[in-house]
Amino acid sequence: MKRSSRLVLALLLLAVVMISVTMAGAQEPTSPIANTGDFAVQTSSGAVVRAGSGMVVPPGGTVMLPVEAMGVQDLGAATVMVGYDPTRLQAVECQRNPEFDLGMYNLQFDQDDNGVPDAVRFNVISMNGLSATEEVPLNLADITWAVVGEACLKITSTLEVEVLTFTDPVAIPINVSAEDGGVMIGTDLVGDLDCDCDVDVADVMMVAGKWRCQLGDACYDAHCDLDGDGGIDIVDIMQVAAHWGELCSP
Repeated sequence: MKRSSRLVLALLLLAVVMISVTMAGAQEPTSPIANTGDFAVQTSSGAVVRAGSGMVVPPGGTVMLPVEAMGVQDLGAATVMVGYDPTRLQAVECQRNPEFDLGMYNLQFDQDDNGVPDAVRFNVISMNGLSATEEVPLNLADITWAVVGEACLKITSTLEVEVLTFTDPVAIPINVSAEDGGVMIGTDLVGDLDCDCDVDVADVMMVAGKWRCQLGDACYDAHCDLDGDGGIDIVDIMQVAAHWGELCSP
């Protein structure tokens, strides 16, 4: 196929995915290759699109995580949606891999049409096709996430991946599966209750301040009940003290 024809096809694909990306709250977008009666689907592909995982520390912390494709040959176009919990996270930026010729994104996509953005939807297009192995994945885009609120929750908020379009440069669909990612809100350091990436006297005092508080009491804080027995006591203080002086992993 001549380069000019490939360019026209790429622009047509972009026009369709632009509509799907920008129409927040609309019905599920129609893929340009939804009717595959005239095309042969690539059935041998073990392609996977996955979201990365990482950690963000409140308050005000951000983390940039990739959305990657693995095990794909000659990827021409992809439209991907990454859903998230808006009570925990906010998407602040999306950058496509510059190896792709074209692309766009919508940081404010509303899956539920309830007025609250809860997904990032983006697309990328390569006129000549890009490939990746399982060992060397292909970056599609990097999304920057910010934590909502100031609480050191020490929970993982899921990033739900849905692949809406995945084709080669001539619009033949490629079989693909999706893998979710996640953002841990807080640190993974045991005993770091104030999320400042170290265990010190402030953390001990936080537990001591909840001394004898029981599950169901107004003063009870599950984050200070390190052994999860429903009561905050000397055992929880000792668990914090056992990690005294430890720092977050670099």
